[in-house]
Amino acid sequence: MSHQPHNSLVRILIADGIPVGVGFLAAENLILTCAHFIAQGCVSDDSVSSDLSLLAPGESFSGRVLFRDDEQDVATIGPEKDLKILPCFCLCNCLQGMNNGL
Repeated sequence: MSHQPHNSLVRILIADGIPVGVGFLAAENLILTCAHFIAQGCVSDDSVSSDLSLLAPGESFSGRVLFRDDEQDVATIGPEKDLKILPCFCLCNCLQGMNNGL
């Protein structure tokens, strides 16, 4: 599978499969998106339907909202299946630096 950045794009879907927003793989099996997309796309509690339209058209998957900050308009989703796709870049080192006060 290609490791091009556009392959990490994820669409956030509403119940009938219509996209309401996008996100991207920010780390292995971690999707970063906007909180207002989650508000539109949540099907029940914190469950969200998504797809990788560029890599697997027509194949959606569920995920759980792991973090949501409506004020900052940011959210993360943990897919309920292993996507086996490399992220477009890795936030791990950036987040580690933030935790160390950098």
